[in-house]
Amino acid sequence: MNERKKVYVPVYYRTSTLVVLAALFVVTLVVLYHLRTKAPDAVSHFFVLLPALYLTIIGSLLAVCSWGRFRYFQPIHRLLNEVRDLRNGTRSEPIGTKNRDLVAQLTREYNRLFHALDHTRRDLEHAQQLFEREVDNRTNKLRCNLRRLEKTALTDHLTGLVNRNQFQDKLYAMFQEAKLGSEDLACLIIDIDNFKDVNDCHGHTVGDEVIAFAGQLLRASIRPGDLAVRYGGDEFVLLLPTCDEKQAQVIAERIRMMFSRESSRLIPQHLEWNAFPADGARDGTANLECHLSIGIATVQKNYPYSPQHLIELADQALYRVKHNGRNAVATCSR
Repeated sequence: MNERKKVYVPVYYRTSTLVVLAALFVVTLVVLYHLRTKAPDAVSHFFVLLPALYLTIIGSLLAVCSWGRFRYFQPIHRLLNEVRDLRNGTRSEPIGTKNRDLVAQLTREYNRLFHALDHTRRDLEHAQQLFEREVDNRTNKLRCNLRRLEKTALTDHLTGLVNRNQFQDKLYAMFQEAKLGSEDLACLIIDIDNFKDVNDCHGHTVGDEVIAFAGQLLRASIRPGDLAVRYGGDEFVLLLPTCDEKQAQVIAERIRMMFSRESSRLIPQHLEWNAFPADGARDGTANLECHLSIGIATVQKNYPYSPQHLIELADQALYRVKHNGRNAVATCSR
């Protein structure tokens, strides 16, 4: 905090006072010399009056100096300190004055400047608050967009499952944990039977409904530590830690049966569309029957040498299901 400077009499004011005193002294010497040459008797009377004269003159000068110090220098210096406070932002109220001299006019001009700066400061603070609020809103929107982009980059938009990009890292970590530990890891590859026919006969909208339902079913069928992935168009992968081959078969059969039972109710009620309206064929809703084929491989039973090899072994089991008629569950025979 800046210290307020003391009030002092300017140098020129003190110098002018000394000059006046010196001039009076010189005038006195001239008068004494003149009286000595013209009227020697008057000199003695003059020396008697001289101290009183000097005391009167010095007292008058001191009175004038004090009056000027009180009347002008102190108000001006106070105004100077107030201007410094205004510059440093510590001034909170204008200066009160009732005089009508030049210093009072200067003080009133300072008060007008103070009010103008105070209004400007308030406007700037209000503008800063609005700007900060706008920055916060834009920052929150940007964070929401970033979270949405991150979710889009890591999850499948249709099913909400983990997408294939994030799946590779998690597959490697879960495979290493199963290899180094005593717990098993089961991998299920799930494929929707005849999904191309569903798209061709009922349209891609219905196909998307089937995919979305499959994702919803898988999310509801797994435990918190399991991982469900949309691996391809109509292909899904389930990774089930601490799950052996028999447990994986039970889970796979439950998923297959539930999907077969509920798949005929996938088309929303507002979709009233016939597969072949020209020749009067049956409604596409009645023809919609979807099933699942599932292949299973485990780390402890099939001994894969890499995470990708585990996927390939489960895919071989899935291929055997497809070859034997679909809508079934098979384990890797290796």
